[in-house]
Amino acid sequence: MIEVAGHKTSRVSLFGKKTGLRGVNITKMSMSEWVAFRTASFKVGGSDVGTVMGLNSYTDPMTLWFEKIGLKKKHFAGNVFTATGHLYEDIIMRQAEFYDDTGEWWSNFYSDTKFRKIKAVPYTLFHNDMPYFGLNLDGRVVHDDKYTPMFGKGVWECKTIGGYYCDKFECGYPEKYNCQVQAYMMMTGCEYAILTLVRDGRHVIQRVVLEDPEYQAKIHSTCSQFHEAMMYGKEVVDSDLSLNDKYDNIYSLQQSYSHILDVSADDELQQFYTELHKAERDMKGIAGDHIRNEFIPHGESHATINELVHERMEAEAKLKEAKERKQSIDKALKGYMTLNSYTKVPVDGYNVNFKKRFMVTKSDKNLGAL
Repeated sequence: MIEVAGHKTSRVSLFGKKTGLRGVNITKMSMSEWVAFRTASFKVGGSDVGTVMGLNSYTDPMTLWFEKIGLKKKHFAGNVFTATGHLYEDIIMRQAEFYDDTGEWWSNFYSDTKFRKIKAVPYTLFHNDMPYFGLNLDGRVVHDDKYTPMFGKGVWECKTIGGYYCDKFECGYPEKYNCQVQAYMMMTGCEYAILTLVRDGRHVIQRVVLEDPEYQAKIHSTCSQFHEAMMYGKEVVDSDLSLNDKYDNIYSLQQSYSHILDVSADDELQQFYTELHKAERDMKGIAGDHIRNEFIPHGESHATINELVHERMEAEAKLKEAKERKQSIDKALKGYMTLNSYTKVPVDGYNVNFKKRFMVTKSDKNLGAL
């Protein structure tokens, strides 16, 4: 009998296609028991996948790694959207069954016209060939009038989200959700997923996501390496080494897995944002003091244009160098804060914060250097 975090697993054949799928029944667990089990299982969860891939605008792989190996407490305990999702998941599942291609569901509800059958998945799922994953699916599509004849059973995922956040993305929802359902399809062998989004608590939007083997291969490679870094990091944290030796070992792991841990969502998400949101971000990044009359007048000489182009390229090179240096410094500061269990440190007119997110801000009080 295979166990995960002290719980017995059993074979799961809900999806009917793939062998090696096992699960721990979570139906009798309370929310706190389930969270404790998820933490103890020491896996990459479905909601972690987007972060590991560098596609979460609220956190990053390095912070998640610190949380996973026990160096940093996880401060996000949910919000109004995640709580609503948990409470109304069964209701949203029923709504999704009535949703049609026109975007309507309520008239179908009154006429009792369903287009699909969705059932809950009462397990945390594990797979012999993917030991890094421990996934909780919101549901499985037992039948869909349109997609079952072509692809068979599918995955169902429910999200409650603010409309403003949705509107930032070209496809109408965050890319991290695509990562999540691709991971679910990869584990279950399903070829499609139905993603039901509830915007601002009342507007239901439904999207079908087809499997993408190339994307799944990237997820497999990145998540397996991230889990490997988790295993090594946990070994260091739980060792009897001195604090300084632990710091050296953790820093060494950061360097070894920098291609996985040092990924910036600001860079990765650019390709998924709408042009309007990109423009808004660019405008916010322009300080009023620096807006000078640098528009090139009609008929300006080529010499002036050439000078501006060269100046721009030099500035871009310096910006890249400064960005790389900033990332290196941030890494060292995160390691220092984490190993010393600090969430806020005043340093000579600045505050270094690392509670939910890492930030260095100006302080109103100059408290002197550390």
